[in-house]
Amino acid sequence: MSNYKIDTDKLKEFIWKKWKNFSCTCCKENNWNISNEAYELRAFRWDMIVWGIPIVPIIPITCNNCWNTIFINAVISKILDNKSKDEKR
Repeated sequence: MSNYKIDTDKLKEFIWKKWKNFSCTCCKENNWNISNEAYELRAFRWDMIVWGIPIVPIIPITCNNCWNTIFINAVISKILDNKSKDEKR
């Protein structure tokens, strides 16, 4: 099994450039938890067959007050690349 570790410094730099209002849209607080791993997001299917379904790597950013979560696309933002692979054994 492998995980993809995120360069959080690179992610923070991306966020500072793109995210104009750091306040949570739900509670208006500004206290976020940024994940250091990428996760999979794919279309839900009742039959649970995953072959051929595109997978989007995302980085969750979660409000520490109300748990509202936003996702950053890890590929489009160029936060994730093949060099980010960190094998766990």
